[in-house]
Amino acid sequence: MPEEDDEAKPETAALLEELKSQLRKAETASNEYQKQLLVLQSRLDETMGEQIHLEEVTQNNLEKIEFLQNENKKALKQNREIERMQEIDKNASLREIENARERELELNGIVQRLKESLPYREPRKITDTNGTLSRTGKLPVLWLPFSLTDRLLIQQASVAGHHRVSRVDRLHHQY
Repeated sequence: MPEEDDEAKPETAALLEELKSQLRKAETASNEYQKQLLVLQSRLDETMGEQIHLEEVTQNNLEKIEFLQNENKKALKQNREIERMQEIDKNASLREIENARERELELNGIVQRLKESLPYREPRKITDTNGTLSRTGKLPVLWLPFSLTDRLLIQQASVAGHHRVSRVDRLHHQY
């Protein structure tokens, strides 16, 4: 058996050398794979970090978009409210203008009736309550030639301080 051992020794040595060579190759490959694994792990970590960062940016952008959309809705609502208020004011102004026109027409009618009734009135002396001639030049208020409606309109207009009524009052007091 020692001969077999002698013959087997070179074979064993060759096999052992072959195994050592394979082991070195395996260790080298393992080291290469380990390096590649570290590089890939590093890339994965970077990618995951970027993904987390991008998700945060996306979430922030979505929140900003939602905030801006809400602000836009509020602004649109305020604009509609302002437009509605402007429309209400415009309608109120138009009604006031129309009422003023109607009032002006009424007062013009009163002035016209006053002018028409003036020639039919008798001239009277201006006296105060004592029966003497008045030095102030103011005439007493005479309601006789006017209808009840005219008197009410004159009273309302004089209370309101309308400028046309003061002319009516002046016409009335002149006669």
